[in-house]
Amino acid sequence: MKRLNFMILFLNFFFLSVCIGQGQEIPFIDGFDYPIRKGSCAYFTEENDGDGWHNVTDFTEVNHLGEDWNLESGGNTDCGEFVYAAANGLVHYSGWQGDCWGYVVILRHRLNNGSLVETMYGHLSETSIQSGIVKRGEIIGKVGGQGLTCQGINMTCHLHFEFRDDQQGESWGISGPGYSSNSNGWIDPSDFIDQNRPQIINQGIDLVIDHNDVNLHVDLKPPHNQNSFLSNTPTISVVQIDEISNLEIIDLDIT
Repeated sequence: MKRLNFMILFLNFFFLSVCIGQGQEIPFIDGFDYPIRKGSCAYFTEENDGDGWHNVTDFTEVNHLGEDWNLESGGNTDCGEFVYAAANGLVHYSGWQGDCWGYVVILRHRLNNGSLVETMYGHLSETSIQSGIVKRGEIIGKVGGQGLTCQGINMTCHLHFEFRDDQQGESWGISGPGYSSNSNGWIDPSDFIDQNRPQIINQGIDLVIDHNDVNLHVDLKPPHNQNSFLSNTPTISVVQIDEISNLEIIDLDIT
């Protein structure tokens, strides 16, 4: 009996050692994208304004701890749409979490200052990753929700998307409640993404068009501030127009 107990103890220690030995470092981010796509576009506004996706239940709205993203066409039209990693990260969890959550993916990301944040992707119909490192923009699953029932409510398809920044928080590493009057430990997802976009253009560009008495001065700058990142859609602001009677912009190409 002592020999058997020793063998069981040894095997438990061996498997624990293998698990720890295979642990991977959480990678640094190179910016954040939105976790959905419209063609190649990975940047969206929260409003229903024609860009393809909108946020139907905002962060802290009715005690919501994340954002619910739905195609602007509504209903179940986004069932099966791909879900993408918002940034480089390490898979902390990928699996089934019951009829309320469906499949859930939790990724951990290391910011440039060394601190960690988590992104959580809920109500998925399936996942395409189980472990290891993921890259920003890598497919991690598909939008689900149809057929799920939570507290007697039949869901329609949408992506529930959360950001967490408190490693001591009650939901760090787990799916969490989804709703709570206490949002400490959670971050507004869209605000954080908008302030940490992948860097393509990090300096303002002045475009000046002069024609006869017309002077058009256009600034192309990163959104929000100089520390923010700019990806697919530059912010274009006309800051000065003098004596202009007719202007038609046919095409603006940034390469």
